[in-house]
Amino acid sequence: MCGFITAINFKDNKKIKSYLKSLKTINRHRGPDNFKLLDDDYSPVLFKRLSIIDISNNANQPFKSDDKKKHLVFNGAIYNFIELKKILIKKNYKFFTSSDTEVLMKCYEEWGIECVKKLRGMFSIILFDKSLNKIFFIRDRLGQKPLYYTLINKSLIASSEIKDILFIVKKLKKNISENKFVVDKYLLRGWADDSTNTFFKNIFQFPAGTYSTFKNGKLEKPIKYWELNLNKKNNFNKRSFNKMFNENIRIHLRCDTPLAATLSGGLDSGSIVRTAIKYKKDINTFSCVNSFADESKIINDLLKKFKIKHQNIIIICQAVK
Repeated sequence: MCGFITAINFKDNKKIKSYLKSLKTINRHRGPDNFKLLDDDYSPVLFKRLSIIDISNNANQPFKSDDKKKHLVFNGAIYNFIELKKILIKKNYKFFTSSDTEVLMKCYEEWGIECVKKLRGMFSIILFDKSLNKIFFIRDRLGQKPLYYTLINKSLIASSEIKDILFIVKKLKKNISENKFVVDKYLLRGWADDSTNTFFKNIFQFPAGTYSTFKNGKLEKPIKYWELNLNKKNNFNKRSFNKMFNENIRIHLRCDTPLAATLSGGLDSGSIVRTAIKYKKDINTFSCVNSFADESKIINDLLKKFKIKHQNIIIICQAVK
């Protein structure tokens, strides 16, 4: 997974940039392949890359537009980037990488912020548009990819990870305290992702399915671009479901690195793996096997039938007295 952090509209930008540079060696799990700091006076941004689509240096982020007036960072994947690229080529756009990042940038140049409605994927995006003097924050429909922020007076820090925000806030010698209401809620029910609040006071997450803008020291109210319609009634159609399921699996397999999947004895992972190997034969699978819930017989039946490369991870469970 990739990761990024930006600190916007701080007066002492020299110190902020030095803090961001020191983050190059922290949280290396968020992108070990490339570290790049865009040294902007108003909104410096650090990006940590895990290369998946177009692993060349040409696709490194922060990624700049051809006119150098816009740049972006994003964590995730745009699954329908090939289809969008074909549309943009017909509109005379030229491409210099095979990345979904460049497609994302040119989608914005063609359709503006409304381009987010055309994207199929999981993503958190920060897009800096100097021509509009605006910074856009975008989160995917279901909030699969994280995007957190904190406001300090008229300045803003946004990141893929709360730990990076905490690092900068501590360096700025600002107070940090836990959000006891969220902590209690989590301990009582095991989840707390039903609001923009986090475990820390004054650190929030951008809502799923929205975009927001930061301009002149003000973060605008998030605009909802997608919402799940629970009232819509559709009769189940086996043929239609099968077509949609196959199409979704097919476009999820787009990458320039080896592919792997977790495999249990359940219907969901078995269906995904069975469908995936129709499009990519060289997929590896992994299973966690333990004595309390041993599904190895079902897993082995599937492996034998479809000749899948596989590795078991044995978990030894012991009762605590």
